[in-house]
Amino acid sequence: MSTAALTASELMKMRAQSPSISDVSLAGGDYRGVELAGVRFSRVDVRGARFDGANLCDSRWHDCRLDGVVFQSARLTRAHFELCSGENIQCAQAAMSWATLRTCAWTGAVFGGADLTRLRVRACDLRGSLLSGATLSTAHFAACNLGALDLDNVRWQAVQTIGCDFSGARLRNGEFTHCAFDSARLAGIDFSGSRAPYASFAQADLTGASLRNAMLAGAKWVRATLQSADLSAADLSMGCFTGAVADKAVFVGATLQYADWSHARANGADFTRADLTGANLHAALFEAAQWTNANVANVRRDDDQLLAAERWVPVL
Repeated sequence: MSTAALTASELMKMRAQSPSISDVSLAGGDYRGVELAGVRFSRVDVRGARFDGANLCDSRWHDCRLDGVVFQSARLTRAHFELCSGENIQCAQAAMSWATLRTCAWTGAVFGGADLTRLRVRACDLRGSLLSGATLSTAHFAACNLGALDLDNVRWQAVQTIGCDFSGARLRNGEFTHCAFDSARLAGIDFSGSRAPYASFAQADLTGASLRNAMLAGAKWVRATLQSADLSAADLSMGCFTGAVADKAVFVGATLQYADWSHARANGADFTRADLTGANLHAALFEAAQWTNANVANVRRDDDQLLAAERWVPVL
């Protein structure tokens, strides 16, 4: 790799000769406002380079070093990054709709004000990044490390996260409409005051999490772990807790109207003053649970015929 950074004119001359640029240095270079749409960058050192306002739509980046690079207000629509790493990447106000990140490490990145609509991220490390103020809609994160993210007061719409680690992240007072946190590591997370109607937490680990005063109507908790979680005063109406484990969880004052607790376990849980009107408690375990002043009107207990059918084993 060449060690001297290319000037903007040298870069544009190279781009005119070929859409592929590899094994060069752009470190510390000033490429603000340049037209680089569709360029393929491979093994390029762009540490500290400035691409403010540049047109990088449909560009592809492979095995590049991105520490401190500035993409502020750049156009990165449909850009693809793979095996790229860097700290403190600046993407504030960038247009990144339909962009893709695969097997990248972008720790401490800043996405404030960026358009991340339909962003696709897989097997990436985004620990400590700032997403507050970004537009995140219909996006997808899979097997990512999202630890220590500041997600307080964010507004997400139809964002799917599958198998992601949120350890140490903050998700207070945000809106996560129709979002999914399936198989996520959310132990000890602070989700208090957030709104996540119809969200999915299937098979997620929320051990010791705080969801106090959260609005989670219609959420799915299928086979989720909620041991010792605090859901006091949360709206959990119409939630699906099928197969969930919520031992010693706190549901004081929670709304659980018409929630489905079939085959769930909540031994030692506290349902003091909780409203479980019309809830389905079929085949659920509540050993040593507290029910002081709880409303259990019209709850459905074990259905003996259904239970027999569920336990039926064919005789060979």
